[in-house]
Amino acid sequence: MTKSTTRVAADLETFTQTEITAKDVVAKAGRKNLIINGGFDVSQRGDYTTAVTIAAAGYYIDRWKNNTFSVTGTTQHKKLQTVDGGITNTNRVEATSSATGYLYVYQRIEYFEYLGGQTLTFSAWVKSNSSDVGLITYNGSGEGWIKRALHSGSGGWEFLTATYVMDATLVGALNVGVSTFGDGGLASAIVTGDYFEVTNVQLELGSVATDFEHRSYGEELALCQRYYQVLSGREQSYAGNTFHKLTPIHLRPALRASPFTSVTYTGSSNLAGLTVYSADNQVINIKLQATTDGMCNTGVYTLTADAEL
Repeated sequence: MTKSTTRVAADLETFTQTEITAKDVVAKAGRKNLIINGGFDVSQRGDYTTAVTIAAAGYYIDRWKNNTFSVTGTTQHKKLQTVDGGITNTNRVEATSSATGYLYVYQRIEYFEYLGGQTLTFSAWVKSNSSDVGLITYNGSGEGWIKRALHSGSGGWEFLTATYVMDATLVGALNVGVSTFGDGGLASAIVTGDYFEVTNVQLELGSVATDFEHRSYGEELALCQRYYQVLSGREQSYAGNTFHKLTPIHLRPALRASPFTSVTYTGSSNLAGLTVYSADNQVINIKLQATTDGMCNTGVYTLTADAEL
């Protein structure tokens, strides 16, 4: 049988060792991305599609913490953006004042100690008008903040990647993110309007940046809910002002630790209060209490459970 021209060309195609290694890594990859919500799909705390002012070390889009130093800035959750020929969500951070300082968004990695001595590759798509913007890592063992890769400042989307070897022993914290840090992780000159936008953030074992791991929204949400959950419902009890009813609210999935909790409620005039009585990482007990003995009290509640790192 005579081979077609296309088949003959395919048989003659050759690959470099780097290409072979990269394809082998992709073929073997399972759940590889150590970053949660790297595509900015989940945002339980609110809708930030309009830019909001960044509070000191504040969480906005799930698992991502924003911070500023010496300057003010905003964070924004942009939906359905075209990046690298695909559709994704992004996080845009923009300076609203001028000074020598920095803005950054980062994620703290849980159970990072097993990464000691390992080769890691950190990658993300980044857009910026500042050549000080780049990938950053923080190693609590002593390295501190390190700039790993720089954007050109062209205003276009660029794929940034950095491969490095972790210390043999890790303690304290492991943070990865994007920032306007200058050389050596120091503050740099920032002017109003400097910005960066980021998406498809990935941290993986190995020396090759593989394709971004897309997880389903349900899977990404469950991973985020290990750290933060918003629950709401309606509870009713027949109680009085000298005793109360405890109602268990089950956390699914269980949080990584016993949470900081807050609760808001609305209810009938007979309802004296609805508060958190006790909590662990699996169950939060809310307490309902009436204004008068023997009255029926009804409470509609919204409860947040926060166990972020």
